[in-house]
Amino acid sequence: MKKLIFILCIAVALCSLTQWAVADTIQTVGGPVGVGPYYHGSGGEFTVLPTGPISGLVSNYSSLTRDIVQRGTFQTFCMEAVESIAPYSNPYTAVLNSKALNGGVGPQGDPISIGTAYLYFQFATGILQNYNYSGTTAQRQASAALLQNAIWYLEGEAGGVDNVYVNLVQGMFGETGAMNDNNGAYRVAVLNLYDAAGGRAQDLLIVTPEPITMLLLGLGLVGLAGVRRSKK
Repeated sequence: MKKLIFILCIAVALCSLTQWAVADTIQTVGGPVGVGPYYHGSGGEFTVLPTGPISGLVSNYSSLTRDIVQRGTFQTFCMEAVESIAPYSNPYTAVLNSKALNGGVGPQGDPISIGTAYLYFQFATGILQNYNYSGTTAQRQASAALLQNAIWYLEGEAGGVDNVYVNLVQGMFGETGAMNDNNGAYRVAVLNLYDAAGGRAQDLLIVTPEPITMLLLGLGLVGLAGVRRSKK
């Protein structure tokens, strides 16, 4: 009977992966407006500092996209054009998830497109074509603007612009295929941000060491194993 209950618990975990979450506290840091030196005025790059368990994911980033303002930070972009993020004086609760929430699509969420996942993984690992990682601040901001607008385009967001990065992923996945759900490809996940009052803020991209569903399942099974041991 105990074995059956444990198996049922695993089944429930498998059916609710996108609802199982790891929470952390993060804040944006650096730059004249508190969101990092490469922020271009309406989106990423944001420089983000996690302070809890999510900080372990920073090791998945290239030296070109982490520890830029201070040790432990990483560079990211937002998924939603209609959501906002404030400077570093306002810490957020960040919840690791496989999709953005709200953003015009309601509580069911907005999965990451495969084009967005590919571009952000390439960016985070320091190998995105034509991205000016090592130029002047203004040159890197220009690259950031192109990538942010490409992400918004691939997520079907207002303000998104078809550009060189959109062309890159459309060449790989097709014009409409680039906007299909990533289904865990390229190990890219989302941080759903909440302000101090519990209100929805922005949804930021993050690279994980493995597909988000496997990461959440692993963490979920650890919790289930702990519960099982405590019942003995």
